Amino acid sequence: MDRRDAVALPPNICPGLWAPELQQLDGEWYIYFAAVDASLPGGCEDGRNRRMFVVKGDNPNPWLANFRDFRVLDTGGWAIGGVVMKHPRTGEFYLIYAGSIGASGASWSSIFIKRMANPMETRGERLDIGRNFPHRPWEIDSDRWGTREGPEVLIHGNKVNVIYSAASSWDGSYCLANFFSTLESDLMNPNAWTLKDADRPGAMGGCQFDRNSGAGHNSFFQSPDGKETWMTYHRFKDGCTKGWNCRQIHAKRIRFHDDGTPDLGRHSLGDFEPSGTP
Repeated sequence: MDRRDAVALPPNICPGLWAPELQQLDGEWYIYFAAVDASLPGGCEDGRNRRMFVVKGDNPNPWLANFRDFRVLDTGGWAIGGVVMKHPRTGEFYLIYAGSIGASGASWSSIFIKRMANPMETRGERLDIGRNFPHRPWEIDSDRWGTREGPEVLIHGNKVNVIYSAASSWDGSYCLANFFSTLESDLMNPNAWTLKDADRPGAMGGCQFDRNSGAGHNSFFQSPDGKETWMTYHRFKDGCTKGWNCRQIHAKRIRFHDDGTPDLGRHSLGDFEPSGTP
């Protein structure tokens, strides 16, 4: 498939897009991404103006679609790394994203959830799903900011897992952690969420995967035959210790604990291709 430029940005979106997510929801294709909103005071020069945007395709085949219907999502302020979850039982849509806490800007961030009226419009108040779990030491980056970002949703059984990245994306402290709830719970209730292994002792803390390798900003996919769950992620190249140019993309198969939370394991070169690959 040849590369093609399917998205022409409107003038209110500044150059420099972050973390695009292509999602199919109810048969339609959407791209969610973070960008600086030029229409806000300070314009493109003020990074505090970064918001979540969505653009909808006009064809059920994403390779043929033109993406021209843009909206800015109301997230209550600075926001990045958004992904949409459709509840498999109620059909409700939720936007889950990283947003700032405390003072305006991105110095401290947490994972937020907000109901959606439809895949292009949020509604109601947002909830910091980590409100009952103040940042732990293993979530503090090298600039002394508490960082939670890059959420991805993984539902297994009745468990709703929000896997996110914590600490410094530019060094080996970056790691994957898990806020989880259940499908029966009110996802807008902070008491419905738990941070897995929040206070586990030692350097690993609540990290669920390969601490000190810089692993983070993951996503999940099913094998072609639907029998396996795989994770893509980036981690640091061996021997490289600092800087975004150290990162490499990897993929591995994951399993699940008996309670429905994922067992992300450790980085491994033993998984070569998903089952059912032609």
